[in-house]
This record gives sequence, structure tokens and C-alpha cells, in this order.
Amino acid sequence: MKFKVLIFFLAFANIFLFAQDKRYTKDAENGYVWIGLNQSYNILTDYKFEYLASMLENQRYMIMYQKKPKMPIGCRDEIAKIGESKKSEEIDLNFMVKKIDEFYSRKENLIIPIIGAYCYCIKDLAGLNTEDLESYRQELLSFSKE
Repeated sequence: MKFKVLIFFLAFANIFLFAQDKRYTKDAENGYVWIGLNQSYNILTDYKFEYLASMLENQRYMIMYQKKPKMPIGCRDEIAKIGESKKSEEIDLNFMVKKIDEFYSRKENLIIPIIGAYCYCIKDLAGLNTEDLESYRQELLSFSKE
């Protein structure tokens, strides 16, 4: 009897030891976290807005202190391009939250880290053509599945 209990315990422990939290891709929060932010516990707080603001602030510090980003597929050039255009006045964090929501409406995109979804949206706003945009999305998916 003790032997059966021990085998059951080891099998159960292995499930938890080897199970991967689907909310993270390479230690970065992904679309599952983003969707989870819809479950607001405070009506006055927009968790997606707050998350995006803090993520971008973190990226700013990484650039300022020249730390290598975790994700090798970025969008700095497109951010600069948008910043120099008239579109920059129309884009705010609320707008970007809606764009990221739209990106994650495709279930297969949920494994992509949020910073990747943000960059995809930036590239779209910068005017990347449809084929190049899809190619970038495929790069993000490949990165996320590695």
C-alpha cells in the first residue's frame, strides 16, 4: 500500500514540476497574462493601461542603461519613424491597448510576449506592408515556440 501511495505521489509531483505556466514565454508575460488583465478587481483601474505604461518605462530604462533586451526582435526604428510623423499626436496608451487587444484576438498569438505584440502594433502603425507584417508575426511565433 505504501508503495502505491509513493508512486502516486511521485507521478503527481512530476506533473507540477514539469508543467509550464502558459502565461509566460521565455520568462516574459504573454497574451494569456494580457487577457487576464481583463479581470479587473478595481473598476477605477485600467490594468492593461497600467501594465503597458510600466512595461514601456522598463524598456526606457533598459535602453538608457544599455541593457540587452530579453527579446531580440524589436521595433526601435519604427518607434522613431512614428515619433517623427504627424501620427504621433494621435497615438496614446489607450489606443495601443486597443491595438494589442486586437492582436491577441487571434488565439495563436497568445503565446507571443506582450512586448512582441506591442512591437507588432508599432510596425503596423509605422506602415509596414501586409507581407512584411505577417513575416514579423511569424518571427514572433517562431521565437515564442523555441
